[in-house]
Amino acid sequence: MTILEQDKTQNELFFSLDDMIPQDNIVRLIDIVVKHIISLNPGVYKIRGLNNTGRPAFSPETLLKIYYYGCMNRITTSRRLEKETHRNIELMWLIGNLKPDHKTIADFRKNHKPLIKQFNLDVRKMLKDILLAESITVATDGTKLKANASKDMLSKSKQIELLKRFEKEFEEYTRTLDVKDIEEETTEQQEKEANIDYAKNILDMQIKIEELKSVILLMNGMNRNYLSMTDPDCKMMKSRDGKIPGYNTILTADTEHHLILSDYVCNASNDLNQLLPSQKALSDDLDIVPAVHIADAGFCNLDDINSIENNNETECYTPMQRGAGKDSEITFTYDEANDCYICSQGKILKLKSKNKKAKKSIVNVYMGVSCKECELMNICTKSKYGRHISRFWNQEYRDKYKERSLTDEARYMSKLRKSTIEHIFGTMKLWLGKIPLSTIGLESVDTEIKIFSVAYNLKRLSNIMTLDELIIKLESRKSKILQIFDVFFILVQNKGFQNILPVLVTI
Repeated sequence: MTILEQDKTQNELFFSLDDMIPQDNIVRLIDIVVKHIISLNPGVYKIRGLNNTGRPAFSPETLLKIYYYGCMNRITTSRRLEKETHRNIELMWLIGNLKPDHKTIADFRKNHKPLIKQFNLDVRKMLKDILLAESITVATDGTKLKANASKDMLSKSKQIELLKRFEKEFEEYTRTLDVKDIEEETTEQQEKEANIDYAKNILDMQIKIEELKSVILLMNGMNRNYLSMTDPDCKMMKSRDGKIPGYNTILTADTEHHLILSDYVCNASNDLNQLLPSQKALSDDLDIVPAVHIADAGFCNLDDINSIENNNETECYTPMQRGAGKDSEITFTYDEANDCYICSQGKILKLKSKNKKAKKSIVNVYMGVSCKECELMNICTKSKYGRHISRFWNQEYRDKYKERSLTDEARYMSKLRKSTIEHIFGTMKLWLGKIPLSTIGLESVDTEIKIFSVAYNLKRLSNIMTLDELIIKLESRKSKILQIFDVFFILVQNKGFQNILPVLVTI
């Protein structure tokens, strides 16, 4: 006995799309959050196409929902999203059975970057209000994503080599023509045909030479050794798949809920200078000063860490880079009174130069006085002049930070970072697919990543609380924000500007 198919021509009574969507389906959460954000900022997300003539426009609400649902289900292209609006019951319910075409979907992401970024910010503010405590621990990490460009980037050295070769060939070709003009005897018709061919060849070679010169000039202006003509903003970067044209995506998430609190894309090939911008993004966007900020060794810029810990109530945990401060059988002790170093063999290293730029910081350089007399010189240094030591302007802080990085607490923080941020990158890369980026240019790629960031946060939110709990929290947040607006407008009408801030703080 088998289960038989239902009659496809059978009519259904009292049937709706809503009946087919379970109450705990993720599309209901997407619908609630998008409507909540837009209802609080109707001016920012206003509907275009208010003319009475012509085809009506689709609202930003509809197109945002399409993108977030597509990210969660690994549907990343506009043509595939268009197809889903015709056959996917969940998406049909989410956007009210509307069917925008692929160009409308693609143009929205291309033409409304500020709106998409504003929605990303408003979602993060919402998550902060309903979930985050006052004191939080955050983890930051970066990953390289392949750009929408070929791996065969133009090499500056090869372009210079090609230019020299073409210039040499051009010079030899013109010289050969001069010799032929003298030696050969040709008819007028033959000479005319030959001149046409020669002129075409010369023009082609001149065009190629000018193209190479313009590319080299562009690479010099951009200070690049490699350049993609498809996407000039991307850079050659090292990744697990070898060297690729790519972008560096920096994410910061809280360690309790694993929600993305900061996201931005840059074309820096490493993470060394990215900890301070990620800290600043938290402060500027969400007014968050984390109690603890964790990152991996690639972010270990001790000048930036010193600045963060001095200017904020934040404690940083970033492992020292491999080889930094490596212990040796020869040790050096700083004599503050005499401003010199003394090695374990009793030799003195005196101050040679002050305030010298080194490793993007400021150092004083100390040089050994009698290293040549030491029997351990060959072990201690490769320099024929003797051992030298660079003392950073904040060396005392660096020494204390090194001691802190070796504690059990620092090792625990390193494990906490991995468990917080690594799975976020894993999830996003799974959604992005083998060919991760669809857009070209730094600003467009940043917008694309922000769409995936919101999608991840919404997916994560669905695992943290039920739909009923979310509705209660959002209603409470909305009433509080509207109350602040009401107080603000009343004070403005009464011209009580000096009383606005104290009243708003108490709400």
